[in-house]
Amino acid sequence: MRFEEKSESSNKQFSRAVYDTLSKAYRPYRTPLIFAVFLGLAGRILILGQANIIGYWVDSLCKAPAQCTQHVLFANWGHDDYIILLSIMCAVGFAFTLFFRILFSRYSAYAVSSIYDWVTFKTSRFPIRFFDENPAGRIITRFSSDYGTVFRLFGGPLAEFLSIIFDLICILILIVASSYYFAIPLVFIIFLNLFIYKKNIHKLRNERRALSASRSPSISHFAESTQGATTIKISGRSKSFRDRFDFLDTYYVNQRLKTNIEILKFSFQMNTLSSLLLLIVGVMSYYLIRDGKISAGAIGASFGLIVYSGNTIQMFFEWLAQLEEGIIGVERLSQYLNKELEYGQDPEVKKSASLDVRALVRRA
Repeated sequence: MRFEEKSESSNKQFSRAVYDTLSKAYRPYRTPLIFAVFLGLAGRILILGQANIIGYWVDSLCKAPAQCTQHVLFANWGHDDYIILLSIMCAVGFAFTLFFRILFSRYSAYAVSSIYDWVTFKTSRFPIRFFDENPAGRIITRFSSDYGTVFRLFGGPLAEFLSIIFDLICILILIVASSYYFAIPLVFIIFLNLFIYKKNIHKLRNERRALSASRSPSISHFAESTQGATTIKISGRSKSFRDRFDFLDTYYVNQRLKTNIEILKFSFQMNTLSSLLLLIVGVMSYYLIRDGKISAGAIGASFGLIVYSGNTIQMFFEWLAQLEEGIIGVERLSQYLNKELEYGQDPEVKKSASLDVRALVRRA
């Protein structure tokens, strides 16, 4: 049994309105967000690039010419030079990453908050029949659970997701710079992860939609029972209302359990691919250094990045699956943005493509 709302989308793909809503919300903050993204990417490549520098340092200390490659750029460098360079890269990379997290999280929170303000503003101008046809619990869920999910994922955590994307880009660049041999299995595993993601995403998306829809019936029943508590007591129907709430609450808990099981299955498949990547890289390292096709420093740098990439790839697709939950919340909120308003409302309120609520409030 599934509780479905009439406005709930049954399509596997998200509607165009979802992306329009996000675009309108983030558009006013486009310039600082682009600057923050630049800082984030630069910061991650400086931090992860230290692995390559350490690899060059190891090669400069190696006494076996067949297994080491002296790099022209660092030919005359001493230990102090490497330490100073690594310190600068660490400090600047940390500063860039910190500023990226702060700036992006702040402006992303502003953008998501504007969606909430806009939905609240429009909901207050819906026809009275809307509030007669929709239970209070369903409306409360949109402004509590759904918005909470959106804000939780599109606020600070979105910066974390972008950091993971930056890490994958930087890892590919740095591995190719160190040894292009290891880029082949890395790309192969990424495509396998993408295949598993595509295989599981529709089921995960449907379960998360069902979870979002299953929240409102129990909340609605509780709110209505509270409002009519006196009548329920007088009529002697307390037990039936308690039983109904227990049934709705149990359904929600069971649906959450089903959703978590699907997420665990998805994570297990990702972990398996990460282990496979480490096995492939370990075997390749042995044969490459035996044949003199790669230096010891390059193996150390590449293997360190590969080990880090295994967890990063898994986190990327897990975050991507979680981002679906946030988009589902935007989808449910955007349904309110597209509803008809009460007759006689300001046309600018109905037609405005902006999410600047303050200007519209002043007009009203």
